[in-house]
Amino acid sequence: MTKEKYQDLINELSMYEYHPYSEDNNLPDHVVLATKLQMKQSKMNSLLKTLHNELVREMIDPPLVIKEVRHQIHISLPYYETQGMNKEKKEKEWDESTWVDVVLPVSPSIGDIIEIPFIEQTGMNHRGYVHSKSHRITGKVQEVYLEVHPFHDYYHKWMKMKEDFEDWERWEIRWKIEQEELAHKTKHS
Repeated sequence: MTKEKYQDLINELSMYEYHPYSEDNNLPDHVVLATKLQMKQSKMNSLLKTLHNELVREMIDPPLVIKEVRHQIHISLPYYETQGMNKEKKEKEWDESTWVDVVLPVSPSIGDIIEIPFIEQTGMNHRGYVHSKSHRITGKVQEVYLEVHPFHDYYHKWMKMKEDFEDWERWEIRWKIEQEELAHKTKHS
């Protein structure tokens, strides 16, 4: 939205953050906005309505069309698994890791096995299980990044995710306890 008549309103609205799962967003209504921008309420209502209509119209424009899909396959041990290794073993793992840019007709899913036979002769990792998948749009190119674990299947990935989730739950409980203790201390100070 680059029209001059909306800039003050957009600047004011950009000061606020909307959290869809929060009940307390402290968002201003049209009366507060009219007061802050020194306008009549009727003019503010009209401005908000036209801004809303313009936003809806912009969303109707045709979507971005992706012309090319590239896959970046990275076959190696994840970073967290190399942490306990000595320097020589880490270097060996790094030397055996594989990074390949390819164009595949179908994107593999998490848990699928990928095998690249022509890399096998190099001594580098040539097969494994897809552990994570992310997409990045650059211009009209979609880049699909696939992290492939050379040994462990989806079960091992699930176990790691479960472990991470349990760690997060423990941290959240500790954080809540610390917040309660801090509130208790400030209350009795």
